[in-house]
Amino acid sequence: MAQQLHQPVGLVRRIAAATIVASGLALAWAFVLVWVINTLEQTVFSVVRTVPYEALTVTLQGMPVIESHAAENYQEITYRHLDGRPLAAELIAELSDNSKLRTLQSANLSAPSLPPRFFSALPDWGQSWGASDFNKPRTSWYLIRESGQPKSAYFVGYDQFSNRLVGYLGRKGFRPSLPPRDEWFHSNPQGAGDLSAASIQGLTHNAPADWYRVVNSAAESNLWLIFLLDEDRLLKVDLRAREVHEIYRSPGLISIGILTDATSTSSHDREEVGLVAKHRVAVRTLDRLLIFHDAFQPTPDQDGTPATVALPADEFLLPEALREKSLYTYATGDDELLLHWSEQDHQAGERQHLAWLSPHGQLTREESFQFAQNIARRGRNEPFDSVLIGVALPVPLGWGSVIGILSPVFMLNGRSEPTYAAAVSSLLAQAWPGAIVVALTGIISAIMVARWQRKYFRRHTGAWCTFAFLLGPAGLLAYRLEMNRARLEECGECHEIVPRDRDACAACEKPFATPALVGTEIFA
Repeated sequence: MAQQLHQPVGLVRRIAAATIVASGLALAWAFVLVWVINTLEQTVFSVVRTVPYEALTVTLQGMPVIESHAAENYQEITYRHLDGRPLAAELIAELSDNSKLRTLQSANLSAPSLPPRFFSALPDWGQSWGASDFNKPRTSWYLIRESGQPKSAYFVGYDQFSNRLVGYLGRKGFRPSLPPRDEWFHSNPQGAGDLSAASIQGLTHNAPADWYRVVNSAAESNLWLIFLLDEDRLLKVDLRAREVHEIYRSPGLISIGILTDATSTSSHDREEVGLVAKHRVAVRTLDRLLIFHDAFQPTPDQDGTPATVALPADEFLLPEALREKSLYTYATGDDELLLHWSEQDHQAGERQHLAWLSPHGQLTREESFQFAQNIARRGRNEPFDSVLIGVALPVPLGWGSVIGILSPVFMLNGRSEPTYAAAVSSLLAQAWPGAIVVALTGIISAIMVARWQRKYFRRHTGAWCTFAFLLGPAGLLAYRLEMNRARLEECGECHEIVPRDRDACAACEKPFATPALVGTEIFA
């Protein structure tokens, strides 16, 4: 057999070195291509940015309309009906009057969340929700949720200017020290969030509480009230009075939010008679929606002890088809709710759905439509995007790992698909064009490596072809850089073009002729 001039490097070491080089080349190519695509989108294809941004708005009269913001100027707003007809001039004037509340606020009532099948997808680090009591001086209160199961939490208060510890709030109210664990708040295992809470002021998530908002009207006199789901209890936490009241109890409390409904006003309340938006507390259970009209009213004390009050609520039975959907809920009348949710359609893009719900769970009317930004996105559908991703990162091993292992496992873990086969089928329905492009690049890379292997009479052709197929063009280039070290010359015996990286011809196995001496050699 032909003898090597030098001690050969092991196959495993060579493939490992080539893999490192291929990974760097693939990442560099991806970064460059992404930069090129982004540059083109911001210059050549900037027409995409002319698409307006649209959102749903519901007037005080309970009429849903489309609010459209111009792409060039977000403050330029137009309104239209769901069917495209323009609104009447007087209604547009009312909606454009920023000095008055002319639209209804919805409560985002999330669907029940199921625990992951296999593992927690994200590290459980705990979290905090911040709120101010708007007192003088102000105290910032934070609902601190510890990690682990079940989710447990307590309020801790700090002076906003000195950062001095003020105290704690638990189920039994204020304490100067940390309350015992049996007084902590606990989330419902079936709940939509770790700990569901709502307030008019808006809670800050893992951030300082609001320092600068000014309470300047009677409508904002309840800013310091926090409504909290604690297992099967709805609690009202008065940060200013530092009290905790239980106002409702029912099994299966899922999520909570604050909405507004339109209430008639008299001349005693305002200079003009009309409609004004009033805040209400909305709670979702496993099978119904509850609207509390008196949750913001003062809660009486009993001998100095916070009272437990069972507030009445308007109940709306939730149809079976909507119990697994997250719903934006509007109170459009005493005996009617307007529900808004969206669904993803792989062909037509995201669609918006509206349904009017009666207390008995009947959907009296339904509408569906699309926002302008969702219609515009249909031009770049998911199969086309998969081709772009395939060109940006043509690595069959990566695609196979994502489509065949990682994504299906995460989909099963998050319960978005019932079986492994269904998860893979769903992924391939979106990504099959890109997968074909990537597979072809792998096949071409393997063919070219096989030709080079034959040309240089190298061993382990199967291993190197597999390497090139799995890593695609990056693997092909890494192979070329790793193995392109031999000079090709004609053998004097068989006249084949063979590499001169060994003592004998790789074709006929006859030793190469010793080079002629030129007189400059040094012999030891």
